Amino acid sequence: MGFECYRIGDLLLDAGTQEVTRNGVAVPVPRLSFKLLLSLARHAPNVVSTEQLELEVWSGLVVDRGTVNKRVLLLRRALSDGKAGEQDPYIAVVRGSGYRLIVPVERVLPSSGEAVAEETGEPNWWQRNAGFFRTVSYSLLGIVALLALYQGFQNADTDSITASPAGSAQALAPDAAVYSRTSIAVLPFVDLSDDGIHQYLGDGLAEEIINLLAGLEGL
Repeated sequence: MGFECYRIGDLLLDAGTQEVTRNGVAVPVPRLSFKLLLSLARHAPNVVSTEQLELEVWSGLVVDRGTVNKRVLLLRRALSDGKAGEQDPYIAVVRGSGYRLIVPVERVLPSSGEAVAEETGEPNWWQRNAGFFRTVSYSLLGIVALLALYQGFQNADTDSITASPAGSAQALAPDAAVYSRTSIAVLPFVDLSDDGIHQYLGDGLAEEIINLLAGLEGL
């Protein structure tokens, strides 16, 4: 299965070589701007929301709207053919919704530039659920990291008490454990799948981790 390639107006985007060309001449596009253009091409002519761009361009990292707007501006400048002052012929801002391409977009064969009539196949089961398995893997790694961090704090507290001189006020203070209590914040996990149908799993894992940590002494 080959890489994606799109004809966007007078531009040609090749996901395999990560290049954008106009009439055979390379158009320099920064990496994030390239991913943004690819995302817009995949969904053309539909509007792509800021949330969807966060998922596809920033790999699920939550960014503010100003960051997205700045990246769109940089992409517009990169695609500009030098005609300053004219309205951007490629990207439209749909207020309150997102962004979309306003030029004809068609998927073509890499290198040849010939249009593809329709998709030749569907992603397999592993590809469709890749985001699900990434979410589970990151969640398990997070649990292991939290438990290791907690164990480290416990060992540090034990060493501190053992090293204290017998009869010292610090060793005998009844509320010392209370004031040295460790706090850990557990944030919701992000579903990295394309359709977001596994978000419930991320929410459930976060809840389970909170319940697990709540039962540990010292937290």
